[in-house]
Amino acid sequence: MASFDLHAWFRSLEPTDQWLIEWRTQHDLSIKEIAARSGLSQSAVAERLARLRERLVNEAWGTPPQA
Repeated sequence: MASFDLHAWFRSLEPTDQWLIEWRTQHDLSIKEIAARSGLSQSAVAERLARLRERLVNEAWGTPPQA
């Protein structure tokens, strides 16, 4: 299995996705808190974070994304 570069993956994300991840992980903010700060709805934040998590797992393990 090829090594996975987490930092390169993170830098390849859109700026919005980068700060969503930073707020969730580094600042331990809840989805409700992120939604309040970002102006996005709670469901939009939750869906975007779920897609990012799935993308990270797929790319780290070399699994093709599901349609």
